[in-house]
Amino acid sequence: ERAKETKLTPFIKVANTIKAKRSGILAWYDAPVTNAMLEGINNKIKVMKRRAYGYRDEQYFKLLLMGLKDNTNAIRG
Repeated sequence: ERAKETKLTPFIKVANTIKAKRSGILAWYDAPVTNAMLEGINNKIKVMKRRAYGYRDEQYFKLLLMGLKDNTNAIRG
């Protein structure tokens, strides 16, 4: 409410954004869970796909994906 009282557009915009996202922000404190691990895995898959462009063997790509889960032969990149 104080941000709206200032009549400054950037403050009002931030206040409206926080108000719209309020339930999600507060939910973090009930269950602090992120999708960071999933995003990291997705990024590794995208990098592997870029490197493997032009390979004819899809089975090799599947083996690389399986290697992501195996910590002994983890693919770094």
